[in-house]
Amino acid sequence: ADLNHQINEEGRIDQDRSFAINFLSGVRLWDNYEWSTALRYRDGQPFTRIDTITGLPQGPTPVMTLWRGRVRHTFHMSADMRFLYRRQIRWLDNAEIQLAIDVFNFFGSSTELLEDSRDGDNYRTPLEMVPGRTVFASITLR
Repeated sequence: ADLNHQINEEGRIDQDRSFAINFLSGVRLWDNYEWSTALRYRDGQPFTRIDTITGLPQGPTPVMTLWRGRVRHTFHMSADMRFLYRRQIRWLDNAEIQLAIDVFNFFGSSTELLEDSRDGDNYRTPLEMVPGRTVFASITLR
């Protein structure tokens, strides 16, 4: 009912990463060794600058100061990898042991995923960043 909230511009109705590419690959290197990777690319998420207008009869009202999709977050690309070693242990009633090393954010990108869209000094200040490179090692006995 509030005319200030009507949308007259074309654009995406939700704040999503508009275009994405996912590449998943795995290969058995030798009998007991496996390597897999997940590459993900997401383009810049569209957003708009928000300003709060005061002094209106209905009270403070947030309005878009740029049309939707004019501004985009930084694109993001990540690579996650896993190296896996499996071995049968006959003396443990044919149990299987698995040693795995997982590396997340292999390239160590430090891209912002979310920025402040409010007008003012904090405009485009990073609010959420990609976590740094992380390595996990695990041992599984089955």
